[in-house]
Amino acid sequence: MKKLKKILTSILSVIILVALLTGCGSKSPSDLIVGRWIIPGEEDNIRTTFSLVALEFFSDGTYTSNLSNYSGNYSIDGDRIKLAGILVEPLTVTFELDENTLTFYSDNGEYMREYQRVE
Repeated sequence: MKKLKKILTSILSVIILVALLTGCGSKSPSDLIVGRWIIPGEEDNIRTTFSLVALEFFSDGTYTSNLSNYSGNYSIDGDRIKLAGILVEPLTVTFELDENTLTFYSDNGEYMREYQRVE
């Protein structure tokens, strides 16, 4: 009986440990991208530019921007993000993301632009 109790306790301990470790995983890019992003130094040009200066991503897979056409749905596949807008061709770029910096690169790997998270 003591041996069975010891085995069950060991198994239960392993199950609890595994559950705790899987719950402590890092956030995915889809989680980290949620929030408002802006190109540093371009805050004053948001209403007068025809460039994507400000982006805001939401957890439901939608986004808005300073350009009315570029608001819609986004999807992430690995290191690629696709922005689908209204009456425009979808834009798909490679991106790098850390907690406060979002960088876009063209298909050939050239730097396009860098956004900073707005708190």
